[in-house]
Formats: sequence, structure tokens, C-alpha cells
Amino acid sequence: MVTTPQPWMAQFSRYINSAPGIENTLRLLQFSCVILGSFSGASPSPWSRAGGQFALSRRYFRFFKFIDYFENAWAAYTLNESGPAHRRGSIASTLEFSKWSLLGVYLLLEGVTIFDALGAQRTSWGDRALLESNKFWLYALVFSLLSTLWQLAQLRQAPKTPAATQKKKKKEKGPDAKSNTDGQEKAPPVEKQTINNAEFIIIYQALVKDLIITVCDICIPGYNLGWIPISASTMGSAAVLSTLLVGRDRWVQVRDVAGS
Repeated sequence: MVTTPQPWMAQFSRYINSAPGIENTLRLLQFSCVILGSFSGASPSPWSRAGGQFALSRRYFRFFKFIDYFENAWAAYTLNESGPAHRRGSIASTLEFSKWSLLGVYLLLEGVTIFDALGAQRTSWGDRALLESNKFWLYALVFSLLSTLWQLAQLRQAPKTPAATQKKKKKEKGPDAKSNTDGQEKAPPVEKQTINNAEFIIIYQALVKDLIITVCDICIPGYNLGWIPISASTMGSAAVLSTLLVGRDRWVQVRDVAGS
């Protein structure tokens, strides 16, 4: 069945009214305000105050997100060998487990400071908890960066075959299996998993995009902690770039869900 493409305005409406779309739009507004505030002479500038309100609004969307991240960490810990070749092995599993675990701790620590952010209650440990949460966020992004680099290295080492060759192999496998002298079916020889060129390009492009997003996102906690010597405008620009890249994927995701 051929699906009729939706008008652009209808796609935008679905995206902007979905939870991922709202959160990503607020992120774009937040860091746009950071860039504009860096060029303002007033301190604190109205743009900085607006950016802080957008940041606070985003925290409602990820308040319980740490649960999903801990689930992802457990899934990475129990990762079996039936997955893609570039995501197999103990190293890939350890890097993914570390990334998701640290992200979960980051959101958990950030979540307990929500009353401080709202101004409803000031605690003696709120600022320290928020500082530590940024450290865990930075550590998680570093492991995410290492995980993506490892997957890229494994992907390049994976044997590649043309798509036509794989189809030919499937056709050559008939329904009759060879048997040994005992009448038992012979186990097929274990072959190293291959990847065709089209799949290689798709996976490679996705990993490179993830790499760019992670590098841009590292600038945010690095700037907040003072560990990366960059200006507010540079940090905001990097965050806007990663937001646009993530937003494109979320747009496609919302569009596909609506069209299914």
C-alpha cells in the first residue's frame, strides 16, 4: 500500500505536539538564548533568564528518564552475541553499560534538586548534587564517545560483501540439509557475519552522526564544570548543532509513527 506523504504543516504540528518534539524545541530555545545572552551587555541578561526557564521546563520531561537509562544499562550488560557485529563483545558491552549507567545516575542526581530549581526549597546539598550530576553527565558522554569510536573500528574490520552475493547465498541454501553417516543433520559451518556495502554506509553514517552529536554535547557539562575552556557562545552553538541533528531523527520518528 502506497502511503500519501503528509503536508509539511501537518508533520510540523505532529512533531511540535509530541513529547520528543516539545523537549527538543525547548532545548533549541534554551541554547539559542545562551548564544544571544553571551552577546548581551547586561548581567544577568533577559536572554539568560529566559534560557534558564526553558532549561527548567525540559527537566519535567526527563524527571523519570533515569529508569529507562538503567534498563538500557541492564540490556547492555546482558548483551548477547546475536546482535550486529560492530556491537558484539565484552568491550562494546562494557562501554554501553558504563554510558547508560552514568546517564542514569546523572538524571537521578539532577532530579533530586528539582525543588531547588523551582525555588520552593533551598537545601545545603542541592548545588553540590547538581555539580556532581554534571560530572556524571560528562563521564557518560566520554563513554558514549569511546563506544561510538569502538563501533566504528569494529565496523571497518567487519567483512563486507555485495548485497547480490548475500542474496545468491540464500538461494543456494535448499530445503534439503546434508546428513552424516548416523542420519543426523549436519550443523551448518559457522561463518563470520558479513555486511553488505549498503548496510555499511547506513550504519557508518549513523555512527558518524552520533559521534558529532556526542562531541557537541560534551561541551555543555564541560563548560558548566569549567573543565573545557570555551566561551558561552561556542558551547551554545555546539548544543544548537546537536539539537538540530537529534531533532531531525525525532521528526522522522514521529512522522513514521503517524504514518503507520
